[in-house]
Amino acid sequence: LFMNGVHASSSVPEYTLVTDYWPPFRIAGQQETMTGIDIDLVARIEARLGIKIQIQRVPWIRALAMMREGKADFMSGLARTAEREAFIHYTEPPYAQIRPVFYKLASSPKEISRYEDLAGHRIGFTRGSAYFEPFDTDATLDKHSATDETQLLKMLVGQRFDFIIGSDLQADYEISIRGYKNRIVKADYRPEKSVPLYIGVSRKSAFLPRVEELNRAITELLANGTVTD
Repeated sequence: LFMNGVHASSSVPEYTLVTDYWPPFRIAGQQETMTGIDIDLVARIEARLGIKIQIQRVPWIRALAMMREGKADFMSGLARTAEREAFIHYTEPPYAQIRPVFYKLASSPKEISRYEDLAGHRIGFTRGSAYFEPFDTDATLDKHSATDETQLLKMLVGQRFDFIIGSDLQADYEISIRGYKNRIVKADYRPEKSVPLYIGVSRKSAFLPRVEELNRAITELLANGTVTD
């Protein structure tokens, strides 16, 4: 029995973190388990705060909806947006940084050297992801969504897109393990942006009054080298 995110029959408060696979931060394990950077971080937080965090894998868009509805307590790997801040409290500081990168087929003669070159190209992106402005809100671009970066890469190989945008650590990892290293390359244009990643707390979560404890835990884990930002 769960009551407002806290397990009613245990002396250890239990909360739910919802997320989806996103290597190397969240890697698929056996029997729906996950490993990776975020999972290790959650274990350290549990130990420091004396809580239990149940990790539930759901599609990213659904995870955001659960946070909005108060059906989940935490998300990890969150980029900060004004829309999300309406229902998510972002912990401070961020625990990691990623950079948005555009990719293309190595065999393609098409190239982009600046933001303005994106016009006229078919561009793939992951649904629900935030990359950088003005790209995220630019309605003039020919942008098409996919469920995740694995699907994006397959569609790029299938020549469904001219370019795709991804997060460097995650997309590079996927390109390597999928055997695409000789087929997919980074475009010349590299946005001068970095995207901080945060743990978010639902504004409807019973954990919200303890958010400063979580902030301190993340700060300490970064300071002692347990987590490298």
